[in-house]
Amino acid sequence: MASQVDLNFAQMTLNDPRCTLATLQIIAERYPELRVAVALHDKASPELLDWLREQDDPKVLEALELRPVSLAIARRAPYRVFGIPFGRW
Repeated sequence: MASQVDLNFAQMTLNDPRCTLATLQIIAERYPELRVAVALHDKASPELLDWLREQDDPKVLEALELRPVSLAIARRAPYRVFGIPFGRW
């Protein structure tokens, strides 16, 4: 179990713009209580998000639903936003 100091440092690291994907992966593995923040982090990779999804934590799954869809994903396959086809332009 991580100490409170370690947890606080991990929380501060998540807010640091220099936080890397590798750091996010370590935080997600070591600090389950910070997985929601990792799921919402803009540097989280699709693979990390898939791993988080596999952990089947209801709070993390809810956070993943709040993530904006990237344009790269939107361009791969059309989907509907407010009933309007979106993507492939």
